Amino acid sequence: MMTQPKSNIITLNEIIGPEDYQYVMQQISSKGLIRPTSAQTITLLDKILQNKDDPVYMDIASKFMNQAAFYLWTATEHISKPNEGIFVFDNIQGEDLSIDQLTQLDSKNGRVRFVSYGFKTKNQSIIEFMNNPLVIAHFGEEAMPIVEKVARYLKFEPFISALLQSEKSERRYCALLLDKTTKGLALHGAGQGTGKDGYAFGIKK
Repeated sequence: MMTQPKSNIITLNEIIGPEDYQYVMQQISSKGLIRPTSAQTITLLDKILQNKDDPVYMDIASKFMNQAAFYLWTATEHISKPNEGIFVFDNIQGEDLSIDQLTQLDSKNGRVRFVSYGFKTKNQSIIEFMNNPLVIAHFGEEAMPIVEKVARYLKFEPFISALLQSEKSERRYCALLLDKTTKGLALHGAGQGTGKDGYAFGIKK
């Protein structure tokens, strides 16, 4: 049975970026902050959207509200297992684990979930998105009502990208894209983290 990430009380310290995945995550670690998982990122994003006038969130809300699209890196990564599926890994410590190590962790560590191929990608309805096993693996059952709120706030159909075919194990870095005009909420999980337009939330320990 897939273990889901748990929702904990989290406190946002600052937003870092825009830069590529490695730079942003290294900056978060160097400041003594926690790299944000997908579940933590969507939870904080919901708080920001609900409290845009709060001094704590005002600067971040203005960044989001003043851009047509807003790209948020998360520490939840994809590691593909050829012909079988994808390990969804909350890599909050920046580890480089092998497929064998992830397989061992999958049965006893909530930071690793395995999703078999067969899930839908690209544009889909909010209902399809909410029932998509890859989405559930990223955010966990507890956070799905929050995911739905954010998706409905953006109104347009959600979108998913993931590496579906590979002859060897490959790592891909993930981000949430929020596009208020065309794409709605997108879960991007097929990139190499090289885009320099991404932000990430640094979380207090």
